Amino acid sequence: LTFGAPEGNFALVAPIEASDGRLYGTTYQGGFWGNGVLYGVDKDGGNYTVLRDFQASNGMGFVQGVIEAGNGLLYGFYNSTLFSIAKDGTGFTQLHSFVAGAVDGSPLSLTDGGAGVLFGVTYNSLFRVNYDGSGYTILRTFVGGASDGQYPNQVIDGKDGRLYGTAGYGGASNLGVLYSIAKDGTDYRQLHSFAGGTADGSLPYAALLLGSNGMLYGTTSAGGYDSFGTVFRVNRDGSSYTLIYSQPYSTGLSAPSFTNGLTEAKGLLYGISPNASVKGAGVLWSLTMDGTEWRSLIHFGELVDGPTAIATTPILGTDGVLYGTAVYGPKGSVIYRHKLKP
Repeated sequence: LTFGAPEGNFALVAPIEASDGRLYGTTYQGGFWGNGVLYGVDKDGGNYTVLRDFQASNGMGFVQGVIEAGNGLLYGFYNSTLFSIAKDGTGFTQLHSFVAGAVDGSPLSLTDGGAGVLFGVTYNSLFRVNYDGSGYTILRTFVGGASDGQYPNQVIDGKDGRLYGTAGYGGASNLGVLYSIAKDGTDYRQLHSFAGGTADGSLPYAALLLGSNGMLYGTTSAGGYDSFGTVFRVNRDGSSYTLIYSQPYSTGLSAPSFTNGLTEAKGLLYGISPNASVKGAGVLWSLTMDGTEWRSLIHFGELVDGPTAIATTPILGTDGVLYGTAVYGPKGSVIYRHKLKP
């Protein structure tokens, strides 16, 4: 599916697949007011619907997407405001307004924690809030230094009563940290301090992935061989940290991830190298869970009428197909899909 200004443009984040089997996502620009839209679309590209067309006064420039919570509603941010909305576009509700410049300002991402609770990160804090907007609480403020992270990324639910995440800076070398924290904000643990160099990654900017084997997987934007980024894995207690892949310059690709994370499907990890390949349009790649085999799957710039810049690591649909977005295409932003081999 290709969509331009009237339907929304600059799709910076991958859509989600909701419980009704449709894809939902956001755009940074486009729509009637030019300030971005919330959309829904069938997985075959049909029935594209603008669910919310944001005006300058109530939303501008989606940088993050939406999530579906356990109550079936979609949640997201616009213009420093947390909102909920039904999947048919009705019931739009403003739940919490963040104060610019304050500790809780500049919201970045959301995670469904179950039991009626959402967790999220802002520019420098971790918070929780109930589905109805009540109970907003800052669980931790990140201050940096050797014992703490700074500039946190999206957290994931470890399904063990704890949240797991990375921060782009902080730690002993100020090159980022991997941490876990109890869902009530207590018992913060720094699991790994990134050191950079050829033996470690640095500057993580993406959410972690909880693998089917119970281990955490993640990416860094720098460090490793030729400092082009790394893929790592680690146990949830911080043990057995291993750099499983470091992308050499000889592949002709950029870092495995700058703002992009990983997806697991059929025993493989999938990721995007943004702006990589000869034409700078990005590469979709796969990697075995132990890091022993890396494969380049699609060079997007080499496709006929294909995207010219890739933005997002794909999601895995319930139909076994990968879905993602590209910021630029011949006629606008693109939703792409890649069918996996049996």
